[in-house]
Amino acid sequence: MIDMSNKQEVANKLKELKEKNLPKMTFESLNKLKNGYLGVPSEKELKVINEYLSKFYDFTESKDNRCLFTEQQATLEWGLAHGIAYDVNTGLSWMEYHYLTINGKEIRVVTALQYHPDCYSVEED
Repeated sequence: MIDMSNKQEVANKLKELKEKNLPKMTFESLNKLKNGYLGVPSEKELKVINEYLSKFYDFTESKDNRCLFTEQQATLEWGLAHGIAYDVNTGLSWMEYHYLTINGKEIRVVTALQYHPDCYSVEED
């Protein structure tokens, strides 16, 4: 298990993950996870949705939503912010609630998504 309090260990793991060029979540992938029930957004809505979802790791090919850092199943607990959980093993946030506008209607999609490694940095700034 990675020691998240060890900055060098975290930096090494983050570098390794970024070098893998892991896929980012897309509407197509999320809709596949939800068995197509999300519908078909307009072109404009699709662009906004994909921009939002690009913050998250796309695990649909591996079909295994394990934590990227520990490679173990995340143990998620609710945090203080609405729709955000955290992994008790790493302290990293996972987004559970996603609000997407499809065909002019806002829908809530409940799926735990881990942030993509590109969203993380070990820099002090």
